[in-house]
Amino acid sequence: MICLRLDLSAGFLLPNGAIRSPDLARVLRERLVTIRPKQKRRFLPLVPDVVIELASPTDDSDGLHATLH
Repeated sequence: MICLRLDLSAGFLLPNGAIRSPDLARVLRERLVTIRPKQKRRFLPLVPDVVIELASPTDDSDGLHATLH
């Protein structure tokens, strides 16, 4: 399995119209090749295969919950 790791400079346009920029995301390379070059210059129109969102001790649970949904 070949994946591309993306950091928080990458954003994703989800099917529900939400835009998310997780701390770390992985997308399978075979899924990325289906994205047109013009689409790659903006938020990627796909849901990442793996998402990691880091929480700090000062983050409140309501805010984290909202970020994840």
